[in-house]
Order: sequence, then C-alpha cells, then structure tokens
Amino acid sequence: RVTPNRKEGDPRSRDWYQRAKSIGKANWSDVYVFLGTEDSPDVPGVTYSTPLYSDDGAFLGVLTADIELYSLCQYLESSREQSFRKNPERALDTAFAFVVERNSRDEDHVIAYHDVSKILHQAQDTPETWELIPSHEITEPGLHGFLEVVLAKRKSFTALEPIYLNYEYEGIDYSGVIQTLEGKDMPRWLIGAAVQDREILMPIYSSLRTTFAWGFGSFLATALISIFLAKRVSRPLQSLATEAQTIGKGELEPAPTSRFRIHEIDSLFKAKEEMKRGLRSFQKYVPKELVRELLTSGQEAKLGGKRACLTVAFADIVNFTSMAELMEPEEVVEMLSRFHHIMYDSILKHHGTLDKYIGDAVMAFWGAPTEQPDHPYLACRSALQAQFLLAEQRKTNRDDGPHVRCRIGINTGDLVVGNMGISTRLSYTVIGDSVNLASRLESLNRYYGTDILISEETYRQVSDRLVGRRLDRVFVKGKSQGVFLYELVGVRGEVEESQMKYIHRYEEAFQLYLDRSWSDSIRILEEMQKHRPNDPSILQLLSRCWQFMEDAPEEDWDGSTRMG
Repeated sequence: RVTPNRKEGDPRSRDWYQRAKSIGKANWSDVYVFLGTEDSPDVPGVTYSTPLYSDDGAFLGVLTADIELYSLCQYLESSREQSFRKNPERALDTAFAFVVERNSRDEDHVIAYHDVSKILHQAQDTPETWELIPSHEITEPGLHGFLEVVLAKRKSFTALEPIYLNYEYEGIDYSGVIQTLEGKDMPRWLIGAAVQDREILMPIYSSLRTTFAWGFGSFLATALISIFLAKRVSRPLQSLATEAQTIGKGELEPAPTSRFRIHEIDSLFKAKEEMKRGLRSFQKYVPKELVRELLTSGQEAKLGGKRACLTVAFADIVNFTSMAELMEPEEVVEMLSRFHHIMYDSILKHHGTLDKYIGDAVMAFWGAPTEQPDHPYLACRSALQAQFLLAEQRKTNRDDGPHVRCRIGINTGDLVVGNMGISTRLSYTVIGDSVNLASRLESLNRYYGTDILISEETYRQVSDRLVGRRLDRVFVKGKSQGVFLYELVGVRGEVEESQMKYIHRYEEAFQLYLDRSWSDSIRILEEMQKHRPNDPSILQLLSRCWQFMEDAPEEDWDGSTRMG
C-alpha cells in the first residue's frame, strides 16, 4: 500500500533530502507519520534515501524508498489473533511485541505495536495530524515498564547478542528480550517482546505438581536430554546461517566436510555445498565481480546497459596460425592454456574484467562492473606485466616449446556496458566505437614492430606515470579523423636511459615529419637506422619522408596516414 508522506512545499527541504546530500551516502530517516488519505489512516513510516551523482561527480538529486510500518503493526496484531484462534488454552494474553527507534535527536519512540492507536496521538499544535508518542508517555503498563529497563541499560546492548530481562512494574513480574539493529547499514531500532511471568509459570507449576509423583529424577533427565538435543540442532543451523551470509558476499570456498545424524540438517548442508559448487563453476564463465554483485543485490540479471568511460584491451598471439599448423592439437591447447593463464593473471591482478577468449585472442576491459577511476593505468600495467611474463616464458622455453609473443591494443573512451543478448542467454560485455579502435590498435602493432599500442586518450591519462613513444598519426577503419598512436614502453623511472634517448630522438624526427621538414626528419631517421636497421617504425616513417620529398601531400594534410 503506497501512502503519501510529503507535506506541502519543496521536498528538497525535508530532513532526509538534506541529510543524504550533506553526508554523501545512503541513510535511514527518523521514523515519522505518513499522511493518510480518505481511504487510509495516518501511519508511521521511514524513508531510506541515497544521493545520485553524474559521471563527473556532480550532485543530481536524492533517490528515496518510503517504507510504511503500518503493515508491521498489523503483523503483530494478526500474530496475536492467530495464536488465540489456533490454541486459545495456551495463548498468552499478556504477551506483546514492539519496535523502538532512537532517532537522530536521541529521542525514543515506539514505532510498531499490535495496537497502533497506543503509539500515535493527535498533535497538540495541529489536531488534524498525528504524531508518534514518546516512549516515556506510553500508557500500556507492561510496555511502559519494559521501556524503562530498555532505556536504562541501552548502552550495554550489542548488535549480536539479544538481552534477556526480568523486571517488575506495578507489582507484576515480567520477562522479556530485546535485540538491537544498530549497525553500519541498519536503522537505530530495538526489537522487544515481553510477557507476565505468572502466565508462563502457572502451567509450569501445574505440570510440575502432576509429574512430581513420577520422580524428580525423570524430570531432570528429560530436561537434560532436551537441552542436549536443542544444542545439537541449533549449532549446525547457526553454522548454516553463517555459511549463507558468506555466500551472499560472494565467498564460495568449500567448507570442511561434515556429516550430521539428523537427516534434514545433513541434506541442507549437502544442498548448500552443491549450490556453492554451481556458483564456483558459474564464476568460471562470467566475471567474479559480476557474480558477487548479483549475489549481494539479490536481483536477477536482465537485459540492459549503460554508457560509461572505460578502457578496453585486445591481445592476440603473433603468427598463431603458422605455429599451430606445425603442432599437434594437444600441444596447441597447452600453448593456448599457458597464454590465457598469463593474460588472466595479469588482468585479475590489476582488477580488470575478462570479457571473452576469441580463439588465440583475449578481450578485457576496466572500470566495470566495479567503478575504477584509474582504469587506464590499471589496463596499461596489466599489459606490461603480461609482456614481461611472456618474455620470461620464452627464456624458459629457449630450446623447448613454442616462443609465444603477443600484440596488445588499448583504448579509453565512451562505450556501452551491460548485459547483451536475449532474456534467456546474456553476456556481460562492452560495445561501441572505442572497442573497435582497441581492436584496430592491436592489429596495427604488426606494421610498427611493437608489442603494445595505446590510444592518445589512454596515454593522456597515464603519461605522468608511464613512458610512451608517440609513434604515428593514422586513419583507421571506421574513423573519419586521424588519431595519434603511442607505443607503451614501461614505467616512468624504470626505463633505461638509452631507450629514453631513442624515444626522444624518434619523436623529434616525427615532429619534423608533421611540420613537413622532410629532409631534417630523414637526417635523424637515417642516423637512428644505423643502430636499429630493422626497426619497422623507422623504416615506415623514412619511406614516407622520401615519398613526400618527391610528391608533397595536400596543404590541409595533418600528418595522418590511412591504414586498413
């Protein structure tokens, strides 16, 4: 039942809006009275609010969920009624349950009780509206006495331990229990229940008098057996509850094998382990972060995507087809397995999402499903580590086994990420022009003899920490304007001095090439060629300079070369 809770005026002036905006995270409001309608009364309720921000961090507004507590009051009332209907002789007339809130002003209010009229009264200033009765003004005898004990011992409560209380009020003894919900993601609520001792003890005394003739020993033995059986049942159930909480957090490691004499409990533990095995298998096909997000959200995966700025990488084995033709199928599978293992470890270590294996190629992206502000840097470090591990593997396999090399392309840009496919078969992936450019960069490595090519946007965000060589400016398929390419060399401060000189010298020649100073660029490139005669990037740029010396490009030429 939806009950309006908005007073006249701008809702942005409400406490829940201002608090969510000021603290910058989700929070619970104090319980207050929702305004009713002609068909529904005023009822207590609470608002859960969370701020919304744009991609650049700008505040957009507050998203709220209004939760009325009238149904909770009805539940407490119906529970009492059902108890009387099912077993009138054993129903407890004096038993009652309630929920208390300690609000932001450190005031206590009863927010749920089986008789809602006992916790609401008309406001003195505005008789047409209702408000919660402060706890110290509650007139119900048992409830009022219990609240005095609750408030007196409040500081000793913990969120994990229920507190059992015995108290006397107006000459009547009561027994009760309370449990606090206070915690990081919980409202400041107390759940309590109590009953008059005499209503519990009178049937017990009667039963004791009846059974006393059969011997106190029999009664004691029965009590001990009951306690023993209760513990045998409660301990595995508590363990099962703890396991369920860890599964909800995405922790799916196998639990030690345990067997239980009670068949039903044993079956529950077997079913729990089977579920964990299934989820572990599921994680091998989809990103672990996505599985954890689905488990914690409690929602079913469905079609949908969102636009985001992410970093995408493609990696492909060099000359895979030629190598595979000379190998047995089992050797091909083993080679691919080692390559994929290196790529997976590098991606996982740097918090990337492995999208898919495409034959001998690998596609991954950074920044989703978990947001990562530094995703271009993480992707580049992952590529550098993968190339390092492949180089170490080639040293190990110097005389035995294939020498696997790979090319990697990385691009950062806007794209669509989400669940693609059909409603019965989904794939969590990314699509968009930025994905295509990353794939083109991977294939362009072969023209320049490089291992890792990154886009201008990616290098712009990592240039303060990583070293790159501005290699060329090209038109790639699907692009109407030229884009600068950068060879990713290494971590700034770890690249050798000779390599840095080579990078600076090449970039000097390339800038002269862009400035149409062909002869000056040729002079530098021919000098560099003496030390690196087989460098494809030098040969390509040198060839273009000689060509333009004979046939200069158009006046509006911006240095771009069209590539396939």
